[in-house]
Parts: sequence; structure tokens; C-alpha cells
Amino acid sequence: MKQNGYEAQGFAGTVMEGKRLIDEACQAHKVSVIGLYCDYENVTENIQLCRYIKKTYGLPVMVGGPQATALGKRFLDESGCDVISRYEGELTVPELLDYFLDGVGSLDTIKGIMYKKGDEVVVNPEQDLVENLDALPFIDDDCYLTGRRQYNQLSIMTGRGCPFHCAFCHEGHHTKKVRFRSVDNVIEEIEAFLKQRPEEHCYILFTDDTFTLIPKRVKELCQRLKTLRETYSFDWFCEGHVHTLHVHPEMISYIADAGARRIQLGIEAGTQEVLDAYRKGSTLDEIRDVVVRCRDAGIEQIY
Repeated sequence: MKQNGYEAQGFAGTVMEGKRLIDEACQAHKVSVIGLYCDYENVTENIQLCRYIKKTYGLPVMVGGPQATALGKRFLDESGCDVISRYEGELTVPELLDYFLDGVGSLDTIKGIMYKKGDEVVVNPEQDLVENLDALPFIDDDCYLTGRRQYNQLSIMTGRGCPFHCAFCHEGHHTKKVRFRSVDNVIEEIEAFLKQRPEEHCYILFTDDTFTLIPKRVKELCQRLKTLRETYSFDWFCEGHVHTLHVHPEMISYIADAGARRIQLGIEAGTQEVLDAYRKGSTLDEIRDVVVRCRDAGIEQIY
């Protein structure tokens, strides 16, 4: 949004604090459009907050986030939101802002959205995926409405999409094509963050679903992180796929040697019957093997 000429800031926190900030900004006439993030656990809060915004301030409200794609007519009716942005939003939202703020285009030509036309729900064709993730800007401190909550912590995703088909997750069912940022691009963002905090001990949190998908890439990224730790003080953690780590246990060595303090494993269940129902593609023996290997490699926290 900032790249496209709009002043945009985000907030993550409690609903009541979010409502207070909305009131503060709207009463100062500093807001033209509001976007709400919808996950599976806050659908009701999205409905209530959207209704409040529409009734009190009459502003356009966009709803996005992982749960947004599964929403439908009931949510549109109950919330009164103007539009739902489905799947990835970077290409969609600037078009929506052009429409809501400048009257450019029309909703029926914008890909990747759901909205109501009269009593009818319209679902437009899906938006194109962002193929070159290196083209996306880094998040900086100006992106935060109230500043970073943890000033020494950076959450970072190095890729999108998932080739797996876990029953409880939409990612593998939709964006099977995995797209990765280059290792250079990832390290550039991390180093830019660390350079601003030379005296602090920092935490880098890789939140990728598929961090351990490609052993060669994991090795290169870990080597670069290890070199970076010679200059800066930071700990880091990543997520790991059990079956992939079992088949390529050398990745555990790369991760441990680069100083990872914690690894989060997608174990999900302790019985094979449930694992199979979830379509996890892993076995109890593989889970035991990977946990032991992580422990023996010296990773302190196995989550």
C-alpha cells in the first residue's frame, strides 16, 4: 500500500485496544478505509467490529486473512463489510483502495474478492499469485500503528505455498506451488533489522510452513545465519516438517550448527490413526526419530 502511494499502518492486539485506536484515528479524521484480519478464532469479533465501524463512522471496511477465503453470505450479511479479499492480498488491496478512495474501476473487475451486489454474493476470479517474492518491500517500523510490540523480535517468512495436503489447512489445497524468496533477500531483511539494534540481543522467528522443504536451501540459509551471528547477537527459531527432516536428517545438523534455539515440529497428534486422518504424511517412528535427532544435535527447545 505504501509503495502505491497510500499511508497505511497496522495493529495487532486485543479487540478493545483495536477499537480504541480506531476511535482515536477516526475521530481525528485520519482514516479513509479500514482493513480487518480474520483468522478462525476471531470471526465473531470481526463481525462485531465491522458493524461498529460501519454504524459509527460509515467507512469502507475490507476483510482479509486466512479465514476470509472460507467466509460467505452469512458473514457478509452479519458484518456489513464492503468486500472480502481472498488468499494473497498484495495485488488486490491497492486496487480496492483505488476504487474506494478515488472511484477508479469497479468491484466486478477486481480479481480475488467477494462482495454483495444486492442480495447476491459475487465471487470474482482468483487473484494472480505473487511470483517474485523478492519484489515485496520489507516491513519497517513505520508499518506499525503503535510501534513494534517487541522491538527486538523479527517474524519473517521466506516462502509461500505448501505441497502437502493436511486436512486441517487450506494452504496445501490452494497454493500447492511453493515460491521462495532468495537467500540474499532474506538475509538483507534480517541484517537491516539487526543493524538498527546493534546493542540488543534479538530474536528472528521464521514462520514458514515449508522452511525445511529444500535441503540445499536450508544449508545455504543456515550458513549465512551462522556468519551473521559472528557480528550480531541473536537467537532464532524455525518450523520443521517431520517427514522431510526424517528423510533428510542433515538439515537438523545445519539448523543446530547455525545456532537455532528452538524448532517447532508439525507433530499434531500422537496416534497413527489421527495422523492418517489429518493426512500428515508422517509416522510415529518418524516423529520419535526427528525429536531425538533434534535433542542430540543440541537444539534446546523442541516444540
